[in-house]
Amino acid sequence: MRLLVLLICLLSPVGISADTIKVTVGELNEALMRADDAADSIRNLVLERIRRELDESEIGVRPNSLLLQERYTNEVVEGGCSNTVIQNLDLYVALKNDTEFSFTLKSLNDPIQISTRVSADIDAVGRAKQTVGIRLGSCKELATDRFDISAEGGMVIDLTASLRLNPTWPSPSILQLQPELQLSGELVSRNIRVDVDDSVFRSLIESFLQDEVDANFSSDEFNQQIANLQRQIDQQIAEELTDGGLTLQLPDANDAQVVALYRQLQTDARFPHSLAYLQDNWFEILGAIIVDDQQALAKILESAVACEAGNLLKTNLPVHALYSMSSGSCVVTEPTVSGRYFSDDQCLNELAYEQTNLANFCTVALDQNRLGNAASFPENLGAWARSPGTAFDIGTLPLSGLQPYSRREHYKSVDTDAGECQLEMRVYDQTPGSSLNKPLLIAWHGGSWQNRSGYLGIENIATHLTNAGFVVFAPFYRLIGSKDGNPECHNANFDQILEDANDAFDWVVNNAENYGGVGKPLVFGQSAGGHLAASIAVLRWAEVERAILFYSPLDFQHYAEHLIANPGVYPEGERIFESISGGSLESVDYSSDLIQSNRFPVMVSKAPELYPPMFMIHGEVDGLVPFQQSVLMCNALNGDANDNLIGVSLSGYKRELNCGDNGSQLHLIAEGEHVLDLCIAPDVCFSGSEKSVEATRDSMQKMIRFAKARVNLDQASSGGVGTNGGGSGTWLIGLMMLVGWFRPLRQAASVHCNNAD
Repeated sequence: MRLLVLLICLLSPVGISADTIKVTVGELNEALMRADDAADSIRNLVLERIRRELDESEIGVRPNSLLLQERYTNEVVEGGCSNTVIQNLDLYVALKNDTEFSFTLKSLNDPIQISTRVSADIDAVGRAKQTVGIRLGSCKELATDRFDISAEGGMVIDLTASLRLNPTWPSPSILQLQPELQLSGELVSRNIRVDVDDSVFRSLIESFLQDEVDANFSSDEFNQQIANLQRQIDQQIAEELTDGGLTLQLPDANDAQVVALYRQLQTDARFPHSLAYLQDNWFEILGAIIVDDQQALAKILESAVACEAGNLLKTNLPVHALYSMSSGSCVVTEPTVSGRYFSDDQCLNELAYEQTNLANFCTVALDQNRLGNAASFPENLGAWARSPGTAFDIGTLPLSGLQPYSRREHYKSVDTDAGECQLEMRVYDQTPGSSLNKPLLIAWHGGSWQNRSGYLGIENIATHLTNAGFVVFAPFYRLIGSKDGNPECHNANFDQILEDANDAFDWVVNNAENYGGVGKPLVFGQSAGGHLAASIAVLRWAEVERAILFYSPLDFQHYAEHLIANPGVYPEGERIFESISGGSLESVDYSSDLIQSNRFPVMVSKAPELYPPMFMIHGEVDGLVPFQQSVLMCNALNGDANDNLIGVSLSGYKRELNCGDNGSQLHLIAEGEHVLDLCIAPDVCFSGSEKSVEATRDSMQKMIRFAKARVNLDQASSGGVGTNGGGSGTWLIGLMMLVGWFRPLRQAASVHCNNAD
């Protein structure tokens, strides 16, 4: 049985000793630089360091090595007057070439699975003496025989060691690992043949030796030895790691690294984070990434403290006055409590007002059961409020003018397997209840059709649009999967999401006059929301005034082909596309309704004169939705269904393309990433460098002018949209994933005028 013990011992952590593993700032910086191509680069850096430490602890087996070499002399096999003595025996056990060994370390929270299939050759040769005697008072020898013995064969054993590292945090920058090993195994097969030469007792001795082999190499004996060894290993680890085991020391980071880390996080953040907050929680964020604790990471980044820290991102915007009756007179009032007020100085148009602070805002933002759910606090439906989100100055185009009022409405109910999904519509108006004949704009949030994380991006743009005179309607819709939103609205298919978009459009048209709205609506969307806006503009073209599409996926077949042709370049895009198609990219059925009914440029190219004017903006280094998607639509409006850049007008850091004869435009930002209209600090914008930010700001102002064209906006607020640069003036980190489909790749991009690829 000594052989079995030796085989099992191969998996014990014999060399582990207390040590400190230090991750340097340089290593962390390199991992951050690799994060564009490998989302797990930071965690893999740490895992590799730990794996190296364990490798040096000699956990493992070496095929082709001599596992055991023993020499036995004068071993008594059978005593008494008749006895057998092994005079000498040389035993050799060697691992065969097909011995397998695997070492899996995927997460510090998951056990390290160390497994091996040990295949060993056994070879033994020696000489024995057999004495036959009888006891007559004392032993009398009757006969003696000396003979050669040998044994050969093999055995196969499956062994598994589950090594838990049990990470703990004695301090924010120190990760302590306390290994705990659990053994299991199975004797798969054995085939050992004993041979005895030139003995009159040959068959008897062979039978005896074979019985000994069978007894010592049985499954019961094997399991007993594993249990014994488990106790020895537990004691050994306790003795050798008395000071806590392996220690991982994390480095301090500069602000640039904090920003780089935050840009890589795939969290559904719904509110801004200040740089100070991220600095204070640097180690907790980094630690959660290292141990792959998504729940802890979400808690850190989506905590009420983090949300309320976003107060530093707010800018002070005045609001349109409300009025109240005081001593029989109608007087201007600054509403500080919820109640009934009036929108006009004659106190004729009464409205309900709900006082909302940042804490209330954060409560809703953090609760996926409340955001977008009209069944949540139904008593507050129909009341006007001032959402803090409309005052967060996080856009490339700085906020100015008046902060709009917002209002929740219930626009649709639908029965699902989980219950009744009640969908919310948000309405934004600068002068609620006091102005008539306002143009309408419907804005769909982004979020890869799976998240409601993009609604704050809509709130930001709503401030600009209400300052331009619009009343803005922002519907929520059902979601694919169950990552976000209340359960009743989970697991929708694509047709159901498009159904919600159409029902929202109908609701706005049918209820517009209740908000002073007139005319055909404009449709707007960012990323996945841009796709929904495009679907309305293309499939219901006669009912739409204009369309504004920001970095939108517009042709599913072209997009799938682009992802396949550029493997690894758009990793998040690949995951999202596969989630909506329900299969791998390689298995996409291009003839399916999902693909063909979402090829809007192909539809438009057949009769471009039918469709409303469109304004598109896209970054040329968008690492999620290739800018060729917007190029396709621009060319389609010219009657051309390809993705070549035609009719390009070079303009510094951007290119402005005229798309067809109806005033449609495409603005390509040379350094622009996804969500290029947002900044996470004055000098960290997704549109690129300072010059590129200026170019994007110019395009945003042109977008406002495009929206206002051909509609009556004489009554628009004089506040207008800001033209000064630089953001809010606070050095803060803002929102990462306001608009979904966000996994930017900050790689150098060379784009040629005559070829979009």
